[in-house]
Amino acid sequence: MRVRAGVMNAFGCAYEGTVHVSRVLRLVRAFMKRGADEICLADSSGLANPLQMENVLARVRGETGEMELSLHLHNTRGLGLANVFSALRQGLRSSIPRWEALGAVLSFRVPGATSPRKTRSSCSMR
Repeated sequence: MRVRAGVMNAFGCAYEGTVHVSRVLRLVRAFMKRGADEICLADSSGLANPLQMENVLARVRGETGEMELSLHLHNTRGLGLANVFSALRQGLRSSIPRWEALGAVLSFRVPGATSPRKTRSSCSMR
């Protein structure tokens, strides 16, 4: 059985605010130590921006090496596709189904959330 471990709110939290990359790395190391086959970084609140995406992915990749990474993204502030582009620039090549939930938005939790971009929009970016 393959195990995918997820770091939720890896790019920011609607309630707690900034999530420092050191906290994300601590969780990633713990998951790796326990034998996870894949690490999924989630922008659960849709607060990520493209520069942050590049920074966090570079730091996580420095810890995980060639381990499989995937993303769970939201388009809360209209940056969903820009974040996908940043991830692709960092070398993430997960299959399209791995770009889960780009079409889902936590609009009931984050004031001013916009309508979602559909996963198919990211297909042309590959």
